[in-house]
Amino acid sequence: MKISAWRLLSIPLGSLLLQLSSSPAFACAADEVDTAIGCIPTNPGAFAGWILKLGIYLGILVATLLIIISGFGIISSTGDPERLAEAKSQLTAAVAGLLFLLFSVIILRIIGCNIIGVKDASGACPFAF
Repeated sequence: MKISAWRLLSIPLGSLLLQLSSSPAFACAADEVDTAIGCIPTNPGAFAGWILKLGIYLGILVATLLIIISGFGIISSTGDPERLAEAKSQLTAAVAGLLFLLFSVIILRIIGCNIIGVKDASGACPFAF
C-alpha cells in the first residue's frame, strides 16, 4: 500500500492547526479575529506570542521531518560512505535545530517572564507553551 507524501504531512499539519486555535471558531474573544486557522489575537503582545508559538511549532515539525528523512538516508545508504556522511550531517543539523528551539524557549521564559516580568493581558507569561 503506497502512502502519499500529502497524507503523511496532513496529519501533523492538521494537529498543528488544531493546537494553534486557542478556542473554537464560534467562541472567539472580543479581542480576537476569527480566521480559518482559529482565533488570532489583535492585541500586539498576544499576537507576538501567537506568532512565536506558530514559529516554534513549525520549527519542531520541520526538524522532525528532517530527522525522519535523514534516518531513511542512513538506512538506504547501502554502505556508500558519501551518502552515509551526508545523512549523518543532516541528522546532526536537525537535532541541533531542535536543541536551538528548546533552548531559545527556555531563555525567553527565564529572561522575559522571570527577570524582566513580561506579562500578557491576562497576567500570564506569553512564552508559556
